[in-house]
Amino acid sequence: MKTPHQYTSQLAELGLDQIVVEGVTGAEAQQALARLAEIHSHLKDLETSLNLDMHALRSQYQGRIAALSITAHHKSRSEEEQRVTEERDAKLAPFEEVKTQLQGLLAALEEKRAALEKDATDGLAP
Repeated sequence: MKTPHQYTSQLAELGLDQIVVEGVTGAEAQQALARLAEIHSHLKDLETSLNLDMHALRSQYQGRIAALSITAHHKSRSEEEQRVTEERDAKLAPFEEVKTQLQGLLAALEEKRAALEKDATDGLAP
């Protein structure tokens, strides 16, 4: 399982913000589109890994909640369940932030791809 910091570092290393879409020639647009395809693949892999890690965390906490012994005092069990639920939510929050960042990068990638495809097509026209 990766940490949210590791995911954030991997997202930054992809270099999506370094791809220029304005004022490029048709050939440059084709190269940038190839790089965008690579980045898209990496983003999808990271998204899958992130979703699996989040699922594993949720499952761990679900197991902890299910394992709480039922006592004569339901209040103490519900308090413990609430504490575990809050702990789970606190652990998942950084992963949710990374997921939001990743989805933003996917949207930005699609915008860049659309702009570059237009430039690449314009560059091929006689």
